[in-house]
Amino acid sequence: MNRYIIVDGLPYLYADGKAYAVRWDNKGFTVGDEVKLTSAPDIIYSELSVKAKCAGKLNSIAAQKKQAKE
Repeated sequence: MNRYIIVDGLPYLYADGKAYAVRWDNKGFTVGDEVKLTSAPDIIYSELSVKAKCAGKLNSIAAQKKQAKE
């Protein structure tokens, strides 16, 4: 079962102490690049929980690309 964290309002896959950018679409989710965490996450969510909490912001991959351009 996949577990997720939320950083700055965006969801990330959390596995083996590492976070990965994700994108959800009608086929499921795509895992992107690893994201460096500055601290250990306080709360870890299930897929359903993180989708409910991040409705409308389910694309941390796009958010990373936008921040990189700025």
